[in-house]
Amino acid sequence: MRLRGVFRAAKLPKGHRTIGTKWFFKIKRKADGSVDKYKARLVAKGLEQQYGMDYTETLSPVVKNVTLRMMIAVAKHLGWTID
Repeated sequence: MRLRGVFRAAKLPKGHRTIGTKWFFKIKRKADGSVDKYKARLVAKGLEQQYGMDYTETLSPVVKNVTLRMMIAVAKHLGWTID
C-alpha cells in the first residue's frame, strides 16, 4: 500500500491510541463461475473509538421536516413527480 501511495505515516499525538483495522476479501466471479477478479478492502474498526478521546461529536445527516415540505411544495409548483 505504501508503494501505491495509499497512505502516509503520521505521528500519533500524545495521549491518543491507534484504531485497529480489518481486511475484507472478496472473489468476483463471471457468469460461468470462473474467477473474474480478487478484491480487498481495509477498513477501520470504528467501534473501538471512545467518546471524548477519539472524537467529541457525532453527525447524522438528516433533513429537517420544514426543508422536506418546502422541496415537496417546489416540486408540486413546477409540476414534477415524486417517486
